[in-house]
Amino acid sequence: MAAPEKKKIVNSALELFAQQGLSNTTMEDISKHSAVPIDKILEYYEIPGDILQESFKSGQRKMEELMREPVLGGLDEYVGKIFDGLEAMISPWGPELYLNTLYQATKDKVLRDAFSRTSRTMGFAVKSFLAHMVAMSIVDEITEVEKVNEALVTSFIESLAKTLNGMSMEEIKNIWTSFAVALFTPSSATHVPFND
Repeated sequence: MAAPEKKKIVNSALELFAQQGLSNTTMEDISKHSAVPIDKILEYYEIPGDILQESFKSGQRKMEELMREPVLGGLDEYVGKIFDGLEAMISPWGPELYLNTLYQATKDKVLRDAFSRTSRTMGFAVKSFLAHMVAMSIVDEITEVEKVNEALVTSFIESLAKTLNGMSMEEIKNIWTSFAVALFTPSSATHVPFND
């Protein structure tokens, strides 16, 4: 199957999950919505959950790759990298579709369980990056790292709602980064003292 056709299947499935949940989406629904014959879809996916899982894994890989890239700069750049990583995690959906799917997860236990597992993965990746920030002396320590980690991930997801009001991701990143930077105390090792 050609990559564009597979992408069409995945995009159609994600749209359906956002509209009706995972439990109410069949392979026939995906076939009809994507205009790809079901036998072609079944060559790659046995059940709709396989498509969802692949999407989560794709976003996770993008997030992990991005967060492994070197960061040049101080605290603002490191926090910006966290935002970029979280944005990469939701990239298979995009902000609006991700939020709609997350909303459907409140009504669909199977989808809710999948999002719960994925949010733990997001949190683990961010927590690892926070440890890296300490190791690089960007911050000396992170007090109550679990709360900081939760605040970063939760506020990112909440910030996505601003896209529904027409705010760009760049604007959201700037606001989120200001909020997130305030959660940290920069390391004295990364600052050059100023002489007055």
